Formats: sequence, C-alpha cells, structure tokens
Amino acid sequence: ATSVTGSGEVNNYGDCSTSCPVESTVSKAGCPTTGSRPCVFPFTYNGVEYSTCTTVDFGSTSWCAVAVSSSDVVTSYGICSSSCPKESTLAPSACGTTDGRGCKFPFKYGGVTYSDCTTIDNSGTPWCSTSVNAATLEVINYGTCNSNCLVDVPSTTTTTTTTEATTT
Repeated sequence: ATSVTGSGEVNNYGDCSTSCPVESTVSKAGCPTTGSRPCVFPFTYNGVEYSTCTTVDFGSTSWCAVAVSSSDVVTSYGICSSSCPKESTLAPSACGTTDGRGCKFPFKYGGVTYSDCTTIDNSGTPWCSTSVNAATLEVINYGTCNSNCLVDVPSTTTTTTTTEATTT
C-alpha cells in the first residue's frame, strides 16, 4: 500500500520493485492476496459460493473475498497470490465446456432439473451450467459442452389425428 486509511484499509497501492521486502503470511482465513490481506473462504458472489480463488467477471486474473458480510457475500476483494488455491483445471477426459470450464450439475433451467448437458433452447447444441445459484440451482452462466459429456436430448412427441368421413 502506498497509503492507508485510519483503520488500516488500503487507500492507494502500487507495484513494488523486486528489491521491496515481501511479507507473506497465511492466516486460518485463507491465502494472502497480492495486497497481503488474507482471502476469506468460503465467500459468495452473485449467488455462487466459492472455496477457492476465481476468475469470474475478472478475465484471467484470480481474485477472492478479503471481507464478507454476515451471510458470506463479498464486500471487498483482492488479487490472489500464486500460493492461493485456484479453481481446478479440467482433466482432458472430463465433461466440461469447450472453453475448459467445468459443468455444474445438477442445475435448473426453465423449471427442469438437469444432471447432464441439454440441448434445450440452444438450436440442438449441448450446453451445461458453469455456475448456479447456490440456493435454487438456477443457471447463472453456461457454456457449450465438450464431447466427453452425456447429453439429455429432449424428447419430442408427435400426435397424429385421423378423421373418418362418412357419406350417405
């Protein structure tokens, strides 16, 4: 920090040169951020609970909560240091999305609970949830399923009606 508030919160910060002394401590609350504040796990962001650093809504940069509300919702965040636990990377043979994210099962969409990828409302392309609302399991984010996934293809029902005409 280049300046702090009266309560010790970071007011401004900058990058340290390689000659700066580094203090790295891990508390019971979690790993240190690049600002030396410990991550707080678990934390909830946009209805999803995290127990590791995440890149959600932050490009490729991993972040975590450094302060949470009484219900564990993020109130302040920090950039995770290299020693912090990251979201797991997807094994090559695992079901996930074509861009390498893991599918979150079960998930709910349109009032239906899914335990596999589905093609519903996606022009026949299989998709899965990549994050869900922790309370309702409703889809928050989704992606196109890779070829390792099972797909629940919605069935279609065809009804044929036959009418007979009688002549007298």
